[in-house]
Amino acid sequence: NAAKAVDANLTADDQAVIDEAADALKAALDALAALDYSALEAKYNELAGKDVANYTDDTVALFNAALAEAKALVENKNAADQNEINEAYNELVAADAALALKAADYSALEEAKAKFTALDAKDWTSASYADAQEAYDAACAVPDGLDITAQATIDDAAAVLNAAIAALDPATGANYNAIDEAIARFEAVVEANYTADSY
Repeated sequence: NAAKAVDANLTADDQAVIDEAADALKAALDALAALDYSALEAKYNELAGKDVANYTDDTVALFNAALAEAKALVENKNAADQNEINEAYNELVAADAALALKAADYSALEEAKAKFTALDAKDWTSASYADAQEAYDAACAVPDGLDITAQATIDDAAAVLNAAIAALDPATGANYNAIDEAIARFEAVVEANYTADSY
């Protein structure tokens, strides 16, 4: 603007004024800094393909919004100033850090535990019930409040307990076959055929 304001009708005697205005304009042009999208572009490229399936819906929504804003600036290069670019970068970094993992699903484990507690120990052989009890104790030892990255641990405990319950052997009544045979033999004995002392 200062260069444009130089009087177009100046004479050679006024060359110094013209040169001064030209030098000032050149200096201003040399001082111009291009907007720097490099950090934002690098962070966007790093996070664009991130798998967010294990994170909560609300934190994923915030992450996707920050990602979309970064994408628009990176592709269009239309930021008003460097501050807008820097803010988009900071928001994307913060949204990534704020992604929260979903809670693990304990429903199968709780169902298996309830199935075991409904059993009556006397209905099963001691050995098979002991195995099921051990699996139940292990299931109860799984910590509460785990996130989805520990889902396999929870599912494994439920599967082991269900398998132990399925393997339970029903307890049977006492076997009286031998004593019944002995009684039958005794009752068939004719007392007269034996000595009084032995009979």
